[in-house]
Amino acid sequence: MKERLLVIHIPVIHRGYLDLFRRLVPAVRSVMILGDELAKRLRFFEHDISALRAEEAFEFVAALKLFDTITILEPASLPAIRSQPLLLVNDELSRRLYHELLPGADVQWESVFLRWDESHVARVTPVNPNRQSRDQRDRELLAEAYAEAEQSGDWWRRVGAVLVADGAVRLRAYNRDMPDDQSSYRLGNIRDYLEPGERPDLSNTFHAENRIIAEAARAGMATEGLDLYVTHFPCSMCAKAVAAAGIKRCFFGEGSSNFDAEMVFHAHGVEIIHLPREA
Repeated sequence: MKERLLVIHIPVIHRGYLDLFRRLVPAVRSVMILGDELAKRLRFFEHDISALRAEEAFEFVAALKLFDTITILEPASLPAIRSQPLLLVNDELSRRLYHELLPGADVQWESVFLRWDESHVARVTPVNPNRQSRDQRDRELLAEAYAEAEQSGDWWRRVGAVLVADGAVRLRAYNRDMPDDQSSYRLGNIRDYLEPGERPDLSNTFHAENRIIAEAARAGMATEGLDLYVTHFPCSMCAKAVAAAGIKRCFFGEGSSNFDAEMVFHAHGVEIIHLPREA
């Protein structure tokens, strides 16, 4: 493995960071913690009183005694690291760091997000699709939705969606916490206190399906007659939004229907198409 400099934002301490650090040793020996000035510049919102300061994150990493060198990344240091092989965490802020300040850098991506074992997610009602598809293009488009889901920081379930017109992807989205993808780790997630499928209206998470419809509205894009490819069958709230948006076909890879999602689709003429995942 090529030795890389780990550049990381640590707004909160959780098991994902500890597992990452221990997995990388001894291949990674140097760490740069994103400084407060850069973090503020890259955040989606102005101020977050719940996030750790860079100095606090520095003390945490130093106390682990795993790395030879630990520094704080300030704007003046950016030119010096652009030519180095880098290791970045695949979260929203690090992706903005790469695209806005380190474009073209040699980057390898890692995840620090905790993941729920999908086998423990309760199933509700099996979906009765209008049909199944094994078409190669449909599989390729669903694969793009799964690739989009990998960007999600949701610990419970990663969902991705692509909005398609005439076989071409127009928009992409994944489920994300708001105001940012680390907020559930800092503040807690209300879903921790609810059963799967219970009160879907109460959530820290902006679902991929609702998000892609919102993005279409923001872009002034008509959704009437378009196709939606989504990794997991939509929840009740998302199904209503999809139907109301005029989407005509919903392709999904897995999941079940909670409450009235399937009924809403059938009532509004949204064709449900299952794409069984290949073993």
